Amino acid sequence: MNKKIEPPNLRQQRAEVLVAAIMHAIDPFVRCQDVETAAHAIREVLTRDGAEILTDHYRQELGLPPRDGRGWTPAELLTMELRRLQTIMASIPHVIPTPTET
Repeated sequence: MNKKIEPPNLRQQRAEVLVAAIMHAIDPFVRCQDVETAAHAIREVLTRDGAEILTDHYRQELGLPPRDGRGWTPAELLTMELRRLQTIMASIPHVIPTPTET
């Protein structure tokens, strides 16, 4: 019997965690008659779009660089700063209107 072992559906597992957290957070504010339908709709969107949260713990387990207090890695900050500097240093085209354009 050669049964193929499927890897776990991480997208679905992570969506479940997010749905539980969202439903717990909004429960005191939302008076929904059909909580299961609301949870299902949220779950579908998160699973379909692949939304997930990589916690600091997951990042460490995956060997990814840590994020600062505002959620940026040093490499991301450097990339953003380089783009900003390139924009600043880019030459601005000079447009001199001709008499017919004024």
